[in-house]
Amino acid sequence: MVAFEGAVGGGIPIIKALREGLAANRIEWIAGIINGTSNFILSEMRDRGLDFAAALGEAQRRGYAEADPSFDIEGVDAAHKLTILSALAFGIPMQLKKCFREGIEKLTRADIAMPRRSATASSFSASRGAPRRASSCACIRRWCLRGACSPTSKG
Repeated sequence: MVAFEGAVGGGIPIIKALREGLAANRIEWIAGIINGTSNFILSEMRDRGLDFAAALGEAQRRGYAEADPSFDIEGVDAAHKLTILSALAFGIPMQLKKCFREGIEKLTRADIAMPRRSATASSFSASRGAPRRASSCACIRRWCLRGACSPTSKG
């Protein structure tokens, strides 16, 4: 048996919860912050007013970001994690190449400074609705506007 609990969420037992604790439930939507590096960068941009490059540098200095942070800031890591979660939650493997992803590397301080009443997530979140047809895709969102993170939202 190959165990992969640490591949998604690290210390959060989401894999076990999906496999065992929520097995009898009909899951319709998955949403969450699943990339710690991007979460740190966006939090620094929001809380300290840093631009992206400075926040990334701070993340690298503290050891949160790798020397080549491409997988994290381009959404590749979150997309990989989302395909694992989707397969477990919905019982249908999702193709990574069909997963829409949007990185955070082009975000500016002005993007982050959006009023909190209209923009919530200051971190990299991933969401996916239950598959309704084979062409159903996932969405890695850079922003989650109130009311926009619902199963009917389009990527």
